[in-house]
Amino acid sequence: MAKTATIAFLTVTAFSVGARAEDFRVETTVKVGKQQYTFLTLFRGTKAYDFQLPKSEISIFDMRSKQVILVDPKRSLRTIVTFADLEKFSIALRMRAKERKEDGFFGDIKYQFNKDARLPHQAATNVLAYAARSVTPPDPEDASRYRKFTDAAARLAAFKPGGLPPFVRLQLNEEIEKIGQVPVEVRRTIHRLNLAKNGRDEVTATHDYNWLLAENDQTRIAQANKWLAQFKTVTLEVYLQIAPRVANAPGKPPLK
Repeated sequence: MAKTATIAFLTVTAFSVGARAEDFRVETTVKVGKQQYTFLTLFRGTKAYDFQLPKSEISIFDMRSKQVILVDPKRSLRTIVTFADLEKFSIALRMRAKERKEDGFFGDIKYQFNKDARLPHQAATNVLAYAARSVTPPDPEDASRYRKFTDAAARLAAFKPGGLPPFVRLQLNEEIEKIGQVPVEVRRTIHRLNLAKNGRDEVTATHDYNWLLAENDQTRIAQANKWLAQFKTVTLEVYLQIAPRVANAPGKPPLK
């Protein structure tokens, strides 16, 4: 789903103000076939502001209050989803898939580090696979901050209509963070029997890091906070323009 800013390709612990790590930015380019989407994620204190560019949805991940606020500038609306809601939905999704014997996106996740591969981190089931390469950030704390963001973003992407279950991506995130690194390129592959081309559905994401925020980044954050105060708060169903939320079957949104 193009507007899922956390395609889940697709975090921050509660630092005190005086001792927090440096704020930083990540530009992400997601390629889905011939289409391309751009995201900008700004890490500031205990929040991650995720912008879909040029002017679309903003997802504000608040790690201290454990919630994500979705902001739609076009409709002047906002809604809140708690991390607990995302976790409950993931559990319900897993249970429903097991009941239907559709656990190809969930069960028997295998991880390996293939040092000879261009994308050495590899986590997969027999249906869904992620591969990534990673780098070490200048501040070791940033690996943890980024992992918490990507975990929440993967769960949020699954929560939205058509979203993929997050579990394989969560495994990949854990393995990369274990060695104190962050991903710079991620490829997601879905093996589908009904696809016309080779039975493979691929999405790639590349991440460009800058370990300081720019002046215009501060302006973006200030504008997002202003909209938070101004926009009308609505239910998730109204915001997403859907019926009351249920655990849908796995779909195929882009990832982050």
